[in-house]
Amino acid sequence: MGKSVFLLNSLKTRLVLGSLAIFLVSLWSLSFYVSHTLRRDMERLLGEQQYSMVSLVADRVDHEFEDRIAWLEEAARQTETVMPAGPEVVQEQLERWKNLFAKFNGGTFVTGVDGTAIAAIPLSSERVGVNYMDRDYLIKALKEGQVAIGSPVMGRTSKTPVIVVAVPLRGEKREIIGALTGVINMAEPNFLDHATQNQYGRTGGFLLVVPQKRMIATATDKSRVMEVMPPGINHLLDRFIDGYEGYGVSVNMRGVEILAAAKRIPVAEWYVSGYLPTEEAFAPIRQMERRWLLATLVLTLLAATLSWKLLKRELSPLMAAAESLAEMSDTSQSTRPLEIIRNDEIGQLIGGFNRLLETLGQRESFLKQILDTSSVAIFLVDRDGRITQANQSMAEMFRASVDRLVGSDYGSLLPVTDRTEARQRLLSSMESRNSAIGLDRLFFRADGVCFWGHLTVRRFVDARGEDRGLLGVISDITVRKEAEERNLLAASVFSHAREGITITAADGTIIDVNDAFTRITGYSREEALGKNPRIIKSNHHEPEFYVAMWRDLLENGYWNGEIWNRRKSGELYPELLTIS
Repeated sequence: MGKSVFLLNSLKTRLVLGSLAIFLVSLWSLSFYVSHTLRRDMERLLGEQQYSMVSLVADRVDHEFEDRIAWLEEAARQTETVMPAGPEVVQEQLERWKNLFAKFNGGTFVTGVDGTAIAAIPLSSERVGVNYMDRDYLIKALKEGQVAIGSPVMGRTSKTPVIVVAVPLRGEKREIIGALTGVINMAEPNFLDHATQNQYGRTGGFLLVVPQKRMIATATDKSRVMEVMPPGINHLLDRFIDGYEGYGVSVNMRGVEILAAAKRIPVAEWYVSGYLPTEEAFAPIRQMERRWLLATLVLTLLAATLSWKLLKRELSPLMAAAESLAEMSDTSQSTRPLEIIRNDEIGQLIGGFNRLLETLGQRESFLKQILDTSSVAIFLVDRDGRITQANQSMAEMFRASVDRLVGSDYGSLLPVTDRTEARQRLLSSMESRNSAIGLDRLFFRADGVCFWGHLTVRRFVDARGEDRGLLGVISDITVRKEAEERNLLAASVFSHAREGITITAADGTIIDVNDAFTRITGYSREEALGKNPRIIKSNHHEPEFYVAMWRDLLENGYWNGEIWNRRKSGELYPELLTIS
C-alpha cells in the first residue's frame, strides 16, 4: 500500500500524467478544431456551387416563362381584333394559333370579361362555357389587367395539376374585354420537367416553389407536386419564402438534415431550390473525421507509452541524484556536488510544438488536395499583383507548372492592353472586404495559345480572420465564346446576304425574312411575319408545277429552279428559287 501511494505521489508519475493530460487535451482540441473548420469550409464550397446550379436552373425557367408569355401576348393582339365578332370567329382565330399547343401542352382558351370560356384549343365542351373567375390568374388578368402566372391547381377538365398563364385582352379604348390563357399540364411532359427531372447527387433533387401559397409547383419527387409547406417547421424554408437567395443547412419536414440553396424566378415570382442531404454532401468530411479519430486514438496510446518511457529515461539523473542524497544521509557521508548530465526540460515543449505544426501541415495538405481536384483554376494574389498560390487545375489550364505560376505577375496572363485595367480592378477589390468582380477575359497560356476564361475575384480572409489578399477563380469558357461567335456570324450572313431569305415554321408560317427579301418583294418584315409564302404567289404556273416542286422537295430535301412570283405592287417577276 505504501509503495502504491509513493508511486502516485512521485514526481515522475505526476509529470507523466500531467504531460499526458496536456498532450491529450491539445490533440483532441486540435482534432475538433480541424474537423469543424473542414466542415465549415466544405459547407461554404458546396453551398456556393449549389447556389450557382440553382441560379442556372432559375434563369432557364424564367426564360421559358417569358417566351411563353411573349407567344400569348402576340396571339392576344390578334385575338383582340376579332373579339367583337363573337365566339365563333374567336374560335377560328384561336385555331390559327395551334402552334401554341407546342408551348402549352394543356391547350389554351379565351374568356370574356366575366371569366367564362368562349373558345378553346383543343375545342372541348368541358371547358367552353365554364366560368373560371375563381382562379387567381384570371382575377389578376381581368381585374388588374396584368400578365399572371397562376399557382398550381387541379384542372377542371384534365383532373390533373395544371399551371395557367393568362394575359388580358383589351378593346379599342384599352378597356379589358377578356383574357387569353395557356395551360401547362403538370402530369404530361412539359418544360418545367427540364428544371427538376435530373437527380441532384444520389439522394437530392430540385423544387419549384410558389412562395405566396407555400406550395411546391413541381419537384424531382413528383409525389410532392402541390404539396403545401406550413410555416415554422423549417427556418431555412421560411427564409427562402421571405425572399432570401443563398444557401444554408437545415432540417426538412421529413426530419432529414439538408444543404439547400434557392434562387428567385422574377417573371413568376417563384423560386427554385436545390437540396442535398448532408449525409451525402459531407460524406468525404465524415470519412475524414473517422480516419482522424482513429489516428488520434492511435497517437494517444503511442503518446502514453512513449511519454512514460521518455520521462523515465529523462528523469533518471534526478532519481540518481535523489538516491545519492539518501545514501549520503544514511551513511553520514560528506556532501558532494551532483553531476548535471543534461539540462533539456524544454525539449518536450519543442516536441509538442512540432507535433502541432505537423497536424496543421496535414490540414493544409488536405485542403490543397481539395483545391487540386477542382475543375477550375484557383489562385491567390497579393497586393503587388503577384500570384502566391495556384492549384493544379490552373497549371493545366495555362500549361505551366505550379512553380512557374507562383511568383509571377497576374497581369502576365492577359494581353498587354488588359493589364492596366486588370491591376486597377484588383486594387479596387483590395479596398472592400466583401466586394467581388466577375468578367470574361482573354488569357494567354504558356505556349502562347489564347483562350477565353471567366474570372471571378474577391477578397480572401482565412479562418483566423487574417487578410490573405485576393482569391481568384478562372473557368474556361472558350467553347461558349466560340458558339457565340458562330451565332453572330450566322446572323450577319442572314442580314447582309444579297439574296432574299425566308425562314418558315413547320406549318409554312413565315417567322423571319432578311432585308433583301423586302427589297425584292416589296413586303416589309412586319407585313411578312406570320404570313404564308403564298403572298408572293403569281398564279402564273399550273398546279402540276407545284406538285412536282413538292415531290422533289420531299424526296431530295431541297428544290431549286426558276419561278414567277408577284411583288406587293402586283408586278410579276422571275426569280431563281432554292428551298431547303
